[in-house]
Amino acid sequence: MASSIDNIFQEKSKAIDDALLQINEKIEKFGVKHGQALFLDKDNKEISKGDAFSELNIPKGTAAIIANGPLTIKGDIKNISEDKDGNKILENISVFAKASVTANYTFSGSQILAGQDVDIKQTVVGEITAGRNFISKGTISGNVSVKGRLIADASSADSNIFAEKDVTIVGSTRGKVTAGGNFSSGIISGIIYGEVAAQGNVTADKIYGKVSGDNVTTNDTGLNPEINAEKNFITKNVVYGSVNAKGSITGIAIHPTAKIDTPHLYIREGSKKPENFEGGVTVVPKKQWKDFTPPQPEPKPENPGLLSHEATEALRSFRKNAGSECKDIGDSAPCPPTHSTTSTAIQR
Repeated sequence: MASSIDNIFQEKSKAIDDALLQINEKIEKFGVKHGQALFLDKDNKEISKGDAFSELNIPKGTAAIIANGPLTIKGDIKNISEDKDGNKILENISVFAKASVTANYTFSGSQILAGQDVDIKQTVVGEITAGRNFISKGTISGNVSVKGRLIADASSADSNIFAEKDVTIVGSTRGKVTAGGNFSSGIISGIIYGEVAAQGNVTADKIYGKVSGDNVTTNDTGLNPEINAEKNFITKNVVYGSVNAKGSITGIAIHPTAKIDTPHLYIREGSKKPENFEGGVTVVPKKQWKDFTPPQPEPKPENPGLLSHEATEALRSFRKNAGSECKDIGDSAPCPPTHSTTSTAIQR
């Protein structure tokens, strides 16, 4: 499991670095001055210029925006044009911003490359690549790759998410998530339906899909989850599905149809030991079960970055720095790499 995640991590990390190179290339090609935002049509002809440090409207016919600094869009990132009969057409739009990008909504076909943070208030579709963190109070329905942390309300079945650090999805997680750090979700509505792979720990209210991580902890599971834990798997309810844990598995009981592989089980008093299980078994008295926690391995050092997983703290940190020039403030790699023939991908 670990080698597979490491390979994906390195490939995705390199892809982010390669994509972010386009920001400086565009700025240099079109001579965009510091603090300036340039709006281009589909033929790369200038429509207008704006102040990158102000809230801007997208002019009609815009196909690309190049910002030498942050970019704050008033409303949605979209390009609506008209055909010869006056019918409205939603066309693709690309954004290249050296610092942060803030907008209300993105549309299918849109592409955002940002050297720092990206903050999308509502639903996210299209493709987004960020040199630092991504934050949304909406649902991710597109492809998002970031070198920092990612925080969102939910993700759809069409989503593909990668973050070099921690991922927090408050509600339901569908689609695919790969996290270089920990993955966590809401303690009440945080349900994993899709596929989550983390180099750190995974915590969720319920797991119905496929999950891998260091320690995997959940309140409950569906009938057919696939769970791989490099260390421990813990649930306070019955263990269902397929669970592989190199440390231990903890659950009230092991369902007769469950397929388990672990050196040790912790089950509640009154539960049956699974047939043909040859590992160790510890039976926990019923009165102790509610507060029981199995022995834990040494915690993995947390990745540096934002000080909190909470979306409110992340948003506060993001807005504090959104208007700053592109510079290293100690959180991942906020600036796009300078033009080079050699990739700056992190080697793990």
